[in-house]
Amino acid sequence: MKDENMISAQHIICLRNKSNLKQDELAAIVSELMKKEKPYASTIVADWEAGKEKPSKEAALAMADLFNTSVAYILGKTDTIDRDDEKCEV
Repeated sequence: MKDENMISAQHIICLRNKSNLKQDELAAIVSELMKKEKPYASTIVADWEAGKEKPSKEAALAMADLFNTSVAYILGKTDTIDRDDEKCEV
Protein backbone atom coordinates (compact mmCIF):
# COMPACT_ATOMS: atom_id res chain seq x y z
CA MET A 1 0.00 0.00 0.00
CA LYS A 2 1.27 3.45 -0.89
CA ASP A 3 1.96 5.97 1.82
CA GLU A 4 -1.13 8.18 2.34
CA ASN A 5 1.02 11.32 1.95
CA MET A 6 2.07 10.21 -1.53
CA ILE A 7 -1.49 9.25 -2.49
CA SER A 8 -2.70 12.62 -1.21
CA ALA A 9 0.09 14.29 -3.20
CA GLN A 10 -0.98 12.54 -6.40
CA HIS A 11 -4.61 13.50 -5.85
CA ILE A 12 -3.77 17.18 -5.26
CA ILE A 13 -1.55 17.28 -8.36
CA CYS A 14 -4.27 15.69 -10.48
CA LEU A 15 -7.05 17.96 -9.22
CA ARG A 16 -4.91 21.08 -9.59
CA ASN A 17 -3.91 20.13 -13.13
CA LYS A 18 -7.51 19.30 -14.10
CA SER A 19 -8.47 22.77 -12.88
CA ASN A 20 -5.58 24.42 -14.77
CA LEU A 21 -4.27 26.03 -11.58
CA LYS A 22 -0.66 26.84 -10.77
CA GLN A 23 0.66 26.07 -7.30
CA ASP A 24 0.59 29.72 -6.26
CA GLU A 25 -3.00 30.06 -7.49
CA LEU A 26 -4.10 27.02 -5.48
CA ALA A 27 -2.31 28.36 -2.40
CA ALA A 28 -4.10 31.71 -2.77
CA ILE A 29 -7.53 30.13 -3.29
CA VAL A 30 -7.15 27.75 -0.34
CA SER A 31 -5.97 30.64 1.85
CA GLU A 32 -8.98 32.71 0.82
CA LEU A 33 -11.42 29.86 1.46
CA MET A 34 -9.85 29.35 4.90
CA LYS A 35 -9.98 33.11 5.56
CA LYS A 36 -6.31 33.04 6.54
CA GLU A 37 -4.83 36.38 7.62
CA LYS A 38 -1.45 35.36 6.23
CA PRO A 39 -1.92 33.50 2.93
CA TYR A 40 -0.12 30.26 2.20
CA ALA A 41 3.02 30.52 0.09
CA SER A 42 3.09 28.40 -3.06
CA THR A 43 5.80 26.32 -1.35
CA ILE A 44 3.14 24.72 0.86
CA VAL A 45 1.43 23.32 -2.24
CA ALA A 46 4.82 22.10 -3.50
CA ASP A 47 5.33 20.34 -0.15
CA TRP A 48 1.86 18.73 -0.33
CA GLU A 49 2.54 17.60 -3.89
CA ALA A 50 5.95 16.17 -2.98
CA GLY A 51 4.41 14.21 -0.10
CA LYS A 52 6.60 16.10 2.38
CA GLU A 53 3.61 17.45 4.25
CA LYS A 54 -0.07 16.55 4.42
CA PRO A 55 -2.63 19.35 4.20
CA SER A 56 -4.26 20.37 7.47
CA LYS A 57 -7.87 19.31 7.93
CA GLU A 58 -8.92 22.89 7.24
CA ALA A 59 -6.88 23.07 4.02
CA ALA A 60 -8.18 19.65 2.94
CA LEU A 61 -11.76 20.82 3.55
CA ALA A 62 -11.13 23.98 1.50
CA MET A 63 -9.70 21.92 -1.37
CA ALA A 64 -12.56 19.42 -1.14
CA ASP A 65 -15.03 22.30 -1.50
CA LEU A 66 -13.03 23.85 -4.34
CA PHE A 67 -12.67 20.62 -6.31
CA ASN A 68 -16.10 19.20 -5.36
CA THR A 69 -14.67 16.07 -3.79
CA SER A 70 -14.27 14.60 -0.31
CA VAL A 71 -11.74 15.37 2.38
CA ALA A 72 -10.95 11.63 2.39
CA TYR A 73 -9.92 11.89 -1.27
CA ILE A 74 -7.73 14.94 -0.64
CA LEU A 75 -6.04 13.18 2.30
CA GLY A 76 -5.41 9.98 0.30
CA LYS A 77 -7.81 7.76 2.22
CA THR A 78 -9.86 6.84 -0.88
CA ASP A 79 -9.27 6.77 -4.63
CA THR A 80 -12.81 7.83 -5.52
CA ILE A 81 -13.08 11.51 -6.41
CA ASP A 82 -16.85 11.79 -6.15
CA ARG A 83 -20.10 9.87 -6.05
CA ASP A 84 -19.79 9.00 -9.74
CA ASP A 85 -16.76 6.82 -8.94
CA GLU A 86 -14.57 9.03 -11.10
CA LYS A 87 -10.83 8.49 -10.74
CA CYS A 88 -8.03 10.95 -11.31
CA GLU A 89 -4.93 9.77 -13.15
CA VAL A 90 -1.63 11.61 -12.72
